[in-house]
Amino acid sequence: MFLESFQQAVAGPIQLLLPSPLHSVGFIICLGIFAEWLAWRMSLPSILPLLVCGLLAGTVFGAIHPDALFGDLLKPIVSLSAAIILYEGGLSLNFKELSLHGPIIKNLLSVATLINWLIVAVAGVYLLDMNIMLAILLGAVMIITGPTAMGPILRHAKLTSKLNSILKWEGIFNGPIGGMLVIIVFDAIQHGELQHTAVLNFYTMGFFIIGVLKFIALGLLVGAIGAIILIQMFRFRFIPDFLHSTTSLAFLFAFFLAANALQKDSGLLAATVMGLLIANQKIITVKHVIEFKENLRLLLISVLFIILSSRLNLNDLALINFKSLLYVLVVMFVARPIGVLIGTRNSSLNFRERLFISLLNPKGIVAASIGAIVALSLVESGYPKAEMIIPMTFFTILITITVYSLTISPVAKMLGLSATSPQGVLIVGCHTWARELARRLTETKHPVVLVDTSAQNVDTAISSGLNALHANILSSSITQDGQLDLTDLGYMLAITPNDEVNSLASVRMAEYFDSDHIYQLQPSKKYGENIRESLADEVRGHILFDTDLTFQVMTQLANHGATIQSTVIRKDNTFETIINSFGDRAYPLFLIDTQNVLHFYHIDEYPKAEDGSELFIMVTPEPA
Repeated sequence: MFLESFQQAVAGPIQLLLPSPLHSVGFIICLGIFAEWLAWRMSLPSILPLLVCGLLAGTVFGAIHPDALFGDLLKPIVSLSAAIILYEGGLSLNFKELSLHGPIIKNLLSVATLINWLIVAVAGVYLLDMNIMLAILLGAVMIITGPTAMGPILRHAKLTSKLNSILKWEGIFNGPIGGMLVIIVFDAIQHGELQHTAVLNFYTMGFFIIGVLKFIALGLLVGAIGAIILIQMFRFRFIPDFLHSTTSLAFLFAFFLAANALQKDSGLLAATVMGLLIANQKIITVKHVIEFKENLRLLLISVLFIILSSRLNLNDLALINFKSLLYVLVVMFVARPIGVLIGTRNSSLNFRERLFISLLNPKGIVAASIGAIVALSLVESGYPKAEMIIPMTFFTILITITVYSLTISPVAKMLGLSATSPQGVLIVGCHTWARELARRLTETKHPVVLVDTSAQNVDTAISSGLNALHANILSSSITQDGQLDLTDLGYMLAITPNDEVNSLASVRMAEYFDSDHIYQLQPSKKYGENIRESLADEVRGHILFDTDLTFQVMTQLANHGATIQSTVIRKDNTFETIINSFGDRAYPLFLIDTQNVLHFYHIDEYPKAEDGSELFIMVTPEPA
């Protein structure tokens, strides 16, 4: 009653501020971007501020009315947006991760998902008083996580690379799988196959199995065809470079719709498969396509969440009660753990890893989108209690994201699964002496990832057995979309030929690395003292090695035959003794102590070379 009176009181000012649909759409976009900024500023998953802003704008102030604003276009907008989000998720996946953890991922997406779905459906019947079919449908929505929910939480938790890869694959692929189950059950409801029975007979089971097989087969086939055609068109330059991003978007929509025409909503799987195949082929470079999709996805997620959450009204909120909370607790702490623990019982995961996976089940925009699509149709047709789907979905999103954001890092540390002091090295630059430095670090069992925008340098590194990535370190997609796995990396060396890139990379990666572990080369003297000083003011990394060792100097040393040598520090072979033995031909690079901890030499501090430590130095040849 109070809220209705409040909305009536503010209706006049809101009408003045938002007098037309154009103003309303602009307001939604601005509000979404503001929520994203607020999430960044407060170090929160973006879903929380988006959800709160949507509720305030729609439910509290009544400033947004999506149904009236978009009308019949609402469902198509949501469907196409979900396709783009899953396509983007597919672009972030790496087949190498699947080859390492394939059986675990398969069991999580099959056995664990099926058990999870069954338990949640039973909870829907007994806790929410739904009929069996609606409980099964809502249960299918509740098994969906999605990349928008899982990604930020995984980055926050800083898990080991094994767990990070498994959860990333599950989070992306259970979106289309959950969507498949939702749509098949929705079709069964619409056709009346299960509407009046609480028991699945052979006929309805056949209906379900055929639907699953058609969904998987057509989704895989159409997605693969779309990816192959697009790759070949790019390869033979049928499409100019400036049209690559928009053409890939058009192809996504075309094959998404084609798959949907053959089997309802199999386009979600087709979109994911297209992204996966395009990202893992070696024929063409798609970095620019990924960057475009990154910006588009951010905008879509922001707008979608504002639109969908603002649709909740007072009647929807009145459906949330204590039983609703019990239902969410069953989803989080009963169904998911039982499903995961059974599904991974004979896997290579230890019990702590299985327990952690079982306790992580966040919901995001994919669940909200798919739930909204079917709920709109069921409510319009007057299906009993269908109006509960949307409020229960958003209530679950709110609870899961809040709980996991607050607890996931402490739980990971308690179970010993977070990479609290990773010893891997991210090297920005993949030129000749950077590859040699990476090789020596790799020999000491320290993980190394090289990143460069030069495809030739990256290919050379990969062919020599190094882990290298063709990407722009300054692009946010490199971390947000999973291109670069930072889990095992604790140090960053910015050693490109471009001093400004080195400085910007140090600033860019400060979010992910301890400030004491970010290094860059001394800027070149050719920029002049003033420019070097202005760069230094912005640099957050330490100056590597020595003030005289600019990129040009290091390159000259390497070109004149300098090599990286190692020796063990002893009482009779101290640091000073070693350096003095080479005269002015030795430059200390890094030290590995007896605990296998890395220490890079930089101008602010020289690591203490204790007995038993291994010293690595660059040594130039003796003059002839």
